[in-house]
Amino acid sequence: MVCSFDEEEQCAAPSHPNIVSPSHHPSLSFLKFGIALIRKNLPLLHRMSGKKKAYATGGATFTPRLTPRPQSEKYPQPLELLYNIVVPYTRAPLLSVLFVHLIYPTLYLPALEFCKSSPYLWNDAEKQNRDKVFYSASFVVMKFVVWILVNGFFYLIEREGWFDRYKLDRKAAQLPSKKLIIENITHVFIGMFVTGPPLLYFVLYPLSKHFGMPPSDSPLPDNKEMFVIFALCYILNDWGFYWTHRLLHAAPIYKYIHKQHHMYTGTVSFAAEHAHIVEIVLSNYLPTLAGVLVTGAHPCIVFAWIAIRLQQTYEVHSGYCFRGSLLYKIGLTNSDGAAYHDFHHTKNSGNFGGGMYLDYFFGTMDSYVKIGMAEGLTSGVGRKDPDDAGRSYLRDTGRGKLKK
Repeated sequence: MVCSFDEEEQCAAPSHPNIVSPSHHPSLSFLKFGIALIRKNLPLLHRMSGKKKAYATGGATFTPRLTPRPQSEKYPQPLELLYNIVVPYTRAPLLSVLFVHLIYPTLYLPALEFCKSSPYLWNDAEKQNRDKVFYSASFVVMKFVVWILVNGFFYLIEREGWFDRYKLDRKAAQLPSKKLIIENITHVFIGMFVTGPPLLYFVLYPLSKHFGMPPSDSPLPDNKEMFVIFALCYILNDWGFYWTHRLLHAAPIYKYIHKQHHMYTGTVSFAAEHAHIVEIVLSNYLPTLAGVLVTGAHPCIVFAWIAIRLQQTYEVHSGYCFRGSLLYKIGLTNSDGAAYHDFHHTKNSGNFGGGMYLDYFFGTMDSYVKIGMAEGLTSGVGRKDPDDAGRSYLRDTGRGKLKK
């Protein structure tokens, strides 16, 4: 469904009857006014191009819109939006710093000592090469361990049905095929063990050193500096991913690049890395690495950040949303992101970011708002077939036909 250019101003942003004069609500007026102004004037981007614009609802489109757009009261309200910006950007860096303190004495230092004691890895090489070997080898081992642990966990609970109450709906046609899964995992392991190590050794390590990464045996920076590094990592990743991901949905290029990732209409955890090489570099590597590169982060911080990002992306593609669980309540799951991104795959309409605030500001979450966002998605709004709830690619027959 589209709206014409003549109707564009009406379709471009829902009215905001709740926004009142600054004299009525001094504490919220500026935030409300700013949000309304941003969302209402997005069509100026299209007018400046001098071209008429019709909005599609999803798929291969840079700006998905519904006609009519959802009423303003269905969108997140200013305080809720502010909470969803401030709290994650405070809590996530704090937890990341704690994670560094957990792995530094228990994993990082023992691995460093192991390398130092190995004549094949350390003793006969120049200091620069020793560091490079440790960095590259540790990176590969870290990624493999995280891949096995996180994807192994989701595979196990999928097979055994242990957390089916947290499974997101799947139509039979959305179950991945055995061929797709085998192709996906094959490409992941080729990247991990064949093409990945040379890129780490000859590209990422020298680039990191250029930006000031200290030697592997350097002490960690203080907690304040680590917090700032992680905060910057999260912000750059969110903004970089939103805009590169949205760009890959533009009609002229979607079918050549990003459509490969959308071969999974109902994702599973390891589907996170099923992508075209252009997308892997543009939308995965660059946003993820931007923060640790520009800050010259300590190698342990780099490894911690990559492990965190891998766990996040595997979870948001897993088909599970642990909203309401104890881990969710204390901020140790990515449940809101899982619901958010699952909708992007199953409906392929908006939700370009990892969280809602960027899609809200730039008007690309209409369809998600219409169903009631995470609450609507997890409660089965619009479900036509009761069997869609809890359907598994390992335990149920469908297009995947993995059940024996």
